[in-house]
Amino acid sequence: MVKYFIISLLITLSGCASTQSNSQFDFDHGVHFEQSTLDDGRVNIVVRAQEKIPFNRLATFLVRKSLDVCKSYGFKIEILRGVEEYDDRLAHPNYILPSLAANVECPSK
Repeated sequence: MVKYFIISLLITLSGCASTQSNSQFDFDHGVHFEQSTLDDGRVNIVVRAQEKIPFNRLATFLVRKSLDVCKSYGFKIEILRGVEEYDDRLAHPNYILPSLAANVECPSK
């Protein structure tokens, strides 16, 4: 019995140790996002889609975060996925929207 307890405890602890997430939360917009730097100096931002948060808040956060990262205007946003169409919620009420993902390229100085 003790042997099974120790084995289950080790499995649980090893599972907890391997779940490292770089997910962050923005309190102003109430969104979860991930930010990572790419090899060529661009930044990848993924804004997590959630059921209660409207798309316009995700898109606004993406633009504001891009300005925060670049510290100036003139940045380029390359949308990779997650743009909501106007009739997505009406045509597919149970459709789970993907997260809004984009690469941001800051202007060269």
